Amino acid sequence: GTVTCPDSIDDNGVLLTTTITITISAAGIVGAPTVNLAAGTYTENQSVTLTSSTEGATIYYTTNGAEPGRTSGTRYTGPITVPGTEGQSVTTTLKAIAVKDGIQDSEVKTFTYTINIPKPIVKHTITATAGANGSISPSGKVEVVEGADQAFSITANEGYEIESLKVDGAAVS
Repeated sequence: GTVTCPDSIDDNGVLLTTTITITISAAGIVGAPTVNLAAGTYTENQSVTLTSSTEGATIYYTTNGAEPGRTSGTRYTGPITVPGTEGQSVTTTLKAIAVKDGIQDSEVKTFTYTINIPKPIVKHTITATAGANGSISPSGKVEVVEGADQAFSITANEGYEIESLKVDGAAVS
């Protein structure tokens, strides 16, 4: 603003002075965002809730590594889903900032979540049998995990030879 100083002396010859004191104090800092779920590795999809200790603060966040702010990121309105993909490791980096008019913005907080949803184990049953005068090992109902190999040993009794080998009823060489 503008200060108008009085004349330099008054009627009694006393010097006139004007003193202006301006006190500046910090406006405070918004409480940084906190989460309900510790950053880390999980084996199923997660839901993350953000809060600030400053009443009335607005939280902005990103999940793509970009810095959030008043004009960037997504305004937080409810729990954030942190998804995974079965059989893969998916990492999401959640960055959040809390803001409120008249107060200094909080620091940006980063929370990293890795979701490792295991691929379900699929097993198949192979029924292995041999005719008379021979054997197969292992025999009977043999469980094999999908994608794994299972070796079979086929043996003809002495004086015999293997005439045919069938898989699912079809001859193979």
